[in-house]
Amino acid sequence: MLVAFGLCLMLAGPLMLLWASRPSIAPKGTGDDAIGQVFDHTDAVLSSRFQLPPATERPEGFAVFGDAFKTARRADNPKGLLRTNIADIDPANAEAVLRDLPDNLRFSEAEITRAGSKGILAAGVNYLMLKPEAMAAKSLDGVLGKIREQVKSIIGYGPNSTILVYVEPRQMAALRQNEDVKFIYAMQPADKIELQTGRRPLINKERALDPNFLVEISLVPGIDSVAVKERVAKTPGVVEVTDYSMDGGLLARVDHKSLDKIARIPEVLNIQEYLEMMEMNAKNASTMQTGSAMEGLEIRPFDDLGVDGGGIDTNGDGKRVNDGTDTVPPQLVGVIDNGISADTPSFSQTATQVFTVLPAVAFPSRSHRKVHSIINTPSGDGGNDCDATLDGAGSHGNTVASVIAAYPSQLGVYATEASGVGPPGQVRRANLDGVARGARIIVTDTASRGRCTTNALVEKGGNVDPGSLAVRLNELICPNIASPPATGTCKNFFGGGNEVHLAITPFGLPDNFQTIQFLPSNGTYPTPALDVDKFLYNNRDFMVVAPVGNNGANIGSSRPELWLRIIPDLFDGTKADDDPNFPAPIQVAPPSTAKNLISVGTSRSDCFTFFGLNDRQSNHVTFSSRGPATPESLRMAPIVFAPGSDLIPSFSAASIAVFRSKDDDNLDNGGSKPLDAEIDEGNFGTSYSAANVTGSAAIIRDYFAQGLYPTADRVAANRIPNVSGALVKAAMIASAKFGTNVRTQGEAAQNKPLRRTRAMDVGSPAGVPVGVMGNSEQGYGLPVLTHVLPIPNWSKGFTLGELDEPAGVSIEVQEHPARAVLIWDDIATGELPIDNTHTSQTHTFKVASPDLMTNTAGGGKAVDVGELRVGLTWTDPPSPFAGGPLVNDLDLVLEGPGPDNCLTPGEIKYDGSTCPGTAAADNQFFDGNVYSGTQNQYSDEWSKLRTSGAPEDHDCRNPQEAIHLTWDYSNDRHATNDSQIFVGTWRVTVKRSTTSAACPPGTGGSTPGVITTGGPNEDTRNTLCTAAGAPFSCCTGAGAGTCTGDRRLENQNLVCTAAATPLACCTGVLTGTCPSEDTNGNTLLDLGGQTYALLVSGPVFHDPAEPAP
Repeated sequence: MLVAFGLCLMLAGPLMLLWASRPSIAPKGTGDDAIGQVFDHTDAVLSSRFQLPPATERPEGFAVFGDAFKTARRADNPKGLLRTNIADIDPANAEAVLRDLPDNLRFSEAEITRAGSKGILAAGVNYLMLKPEAMAAKSLDGVLGKIREQVKSIIGYGPNSTILVYVEPRQMAALRQNEDVKFIYAMQPADKIELQTGRRPLINKERALDPNFLVEISLVPGIDSVAVKERVAKTPGVVEVTDYSMDGGLLARVDHKSLDKIARIPEVLNIQEYLEMMEMNAKNASTMQTGSAMEGLEIRPFDDLGVDGGGIDTNGDGKRVNDGTDTVPPQLVGVIDNGISADTPSFSQTATQVFTVLPAVAFPSRSHRKVHSIINTPSGDGGNDCDATLDGAGSHGNTVASVIAAYPSQLGVYATEASGVGPPGQVRRANLDGVARGARIIVTDTASRGRCTTNALVEKGGNVDPGSLAVRLNELICPNIASPPATGTCKNFFGGGNEVHLAITPFGLPDNFQTIQFLPSNGTYPTPALDVDKFLYNNRDFMVVAPVGNNGANIGSSRPELWLRIIPDLFDGTKADDDPNFPAPIQVAPPSTAKNLISVGTSRSDCFTFFGLNDRQSNHVTFSSRGPATPESLRMAPIVFAPGSDLIPSFSAASIAVFRSKDDDNLDNGGSKPLDAEIDEGNFGTSYSAANVTGSAAIIRDYFAQGLYPTADRVAANRIPNVSGALVKAAMIASAKFGTNVRTQGEAAQNKPLRRTRAMDVGSPAGVPVGVMGNSEQGYGLPVLTHVLPIPNWSKGFTLGELDEPAGVSIEVQEHPARAVLIWDDIATGELPIDNTHTSQTHTFKVASPDLMTNTAGGGKAVDVGELRVGLTWTDPPSPFAGGPLVNDLDLVLEGPGPDNCLTPGEIKYDGSTCPGTAAADNQFFDGNVYSGTQNQYSDEWSKLRTSGAPEDHDCRNPQEAIHLTWDYSNDRHATNDSQIFVGTWRVTVKRSTTSAACPPGTGGSTPGVITTGGPNEDTRNTLCTAAGAPFSCCTGAGAGTCTGDRRLENQNLVCTAAATPLACCTGVLTGTCPSEDTNGNTLLDLGGQTYALLVSGPVFHDPAEPAP
């Protein structure tokens, strides 16, 4: 390996994939062409390289539920049913399910109180189903107001107007008499225990065979966790118990025969085995920025503009860091993984030093070039990695961090395929910078050297051990201060404070073993998924990105004739139209089953012209896992995909390639010679796809922070230092380029329409009402930043998409950069939340373009070249119910002027004439997440037209909706008769779901047509401030600060490490009576309604009738 700084680096011995020839492309409408067969073969070869962990089956008798319940019993039509964790229960025959449970997992008659026809209740956790007529008469808020007076707390909200409550014995009589309650059902001990407990195979052999299970115990929010811990510790069969999570949860070692005793403790909410976690195993930056490395000539226009995630060096000292010296600091990104290679030019301070003495720049530090902080967990080793030859010669964490934010070119370090002169075809000075090269990294180290190799998995169980994700995520937002605290949760380290807004969790439950695949734990919503949703709800300016996993096909064979793409039975929303003898379960691994994060699948990298003009980055990789997220929610997962797979040998053309060192530590070579810069090439997997998306997220935030909105030029007065995480997600889904290269192998007929569109109304397959389903293979497609973020140095005339020459047949869809973008956001623009009074919000905007044509089909001026994109997302309240169902359902409607170019009577048209009284008659409507389903991916990726007067059709499952319109619906390169974008005034509406009658049973939110809120706006806590930095870092003085409206749950209890430590108000780990914005004790930041983010991009302009952006 030759190293030459400022010149090149030599690539030695890359993994070679040899091809005899370049296969030809089959015409549209045929089955898989020769290229597709080659790709499937390549996927098989790649997947055979997965180092699958061994599985140790559990001994007979360990499964807590025996053979009665292996999976939850779900009804195809859950209308009127109570959805519990183990089954959908008919209130008229609630005892039917209990008969199959082991006796010790259900309450005895002495433990319950019967409420006549209303059901049964017990002290502790109970389900309440509300009467629809009561809510109609009194409103949901009125009904809940009375219930809050009769229960200790409301824990969460579920389908069919069901709430989960905690009831004390003294409250049972009043609750039993509440006329607004239709059905009461005490949460049985069985319902508190995860179904796979004692059944799921484990990597760690010792744990798998140990009758004492290591379990996480979740408690009812707001209770005295110290007292519950003492009770758990005294329970027969409990070996040990320790504090574990942010809400007073516990980690305990318990005899598996005693779990029913723990489940009978009233304050216990959930019990699950401690989960093993596995990582989800360079020209992609250009692909993420422009949509194609080849067509974009490998240009990185956001880098060239200085919008690279690094903020602005406002004080002119030559540094962009997060030490308080720059008013527009870099984006900080939390990487929760197994370390980093800071002794490479990707993350070092200089070309020869990890840190410097003169000037004094420590590693890590707030002023370090790339690494802000290292948070060492109990499983970590201070940020060290697995680069040493005997430890694997490459580190997952370093690769993830490098894809996001490596910046070797700043130190003059590049890569090449040869030293010296070399042949003319070899690449020189290849740029291995990350997608957001200016961003800085916070490393959360969750694995030591002992977990580097596959053999260590048998002893350790999983190759990362993050512990509680609630703790890990909250550590990232510890105060960004020069002197770390000596006590409390943030002891001896500093986080990003209010400057960190992004994190990646590039791991998940092991979803395949050497001998077992498609585990029942896939498609579940365990504590880690709930932790993510709760953190994002309590920190609305934050976004988490996660990979869906690599379990999309039968792993282990490199023979293409045995290689099969597996599409889950629930892909189209029901198993009723699939063969029950050959079940295909959901493949998505937690925590990516969380509903508020960005779940990411894998597409192929741009292969330039290696396969002719075939667009490889529009092709889903076979091994990438498919959803939906959970059987109960049927939520789209993944929601986007991104490059994460090599197909050809050159790191220059298609690879996930980064620099690594030769050892595990982060020490330099004494500062006397260049740092290590080995090429770590040939990486693939959904983790790296998620890293690409995380880098894009950093650029999106930097765009607004640097003041490019709304003019697309950098204007200091326009700087928006903070936006919501929902806005980042909205930008992702709106920007997406749908992958039109859909392979057919493994595809059943019923899945063909949905695989060729972003989302569609599938109707009632096999008689099961399903309605709108999202595409859980690629989601909305590949995020492309220029599709939503206009910049002055990237031509609006750039065309993404090529023709298949010489036939002239379009094998791609032509797409173009956005001319402008408009946003309405809870944080950035003060958009009001939707509630049961303010039930909708409408905004208007103008559509105009220099490229216009007359539509020959119906007349009217329409956009000749361009696309109109709309993204709506909201951070939904977390739900403890099975599958993480949607609590609040919002609807998106876009209304255009139609062929007469008039939206409303009396407005002035583009030609100066006045619109007539019949202006609205030909208006055209588009509903969120409703696209065509004709099995033509070239037209079906665009939103389906709804004419005036036709009923609305809406998604009832997902916390995001999108609309995509095109100038060329038929994809024939002519807009003369099929442009969907008429010039004139347009109207976009966000509203509380009004289509509850059209939603399938159990969907459309907890109570369809109603916004469920946990309480009034609590984000008003400057009043708690006593002095600068006290009690919160957002305080600037007595009664003053930035706490009010920062959309973060300020809670001093988070510094507690034990009773009265470090503050007298502490009662235990992360719990106490200290100052907190959570005034109602539900552990959530209530805002009085459902906040959201809305983005519109394309040939759009501000409507003067609207407030200035």
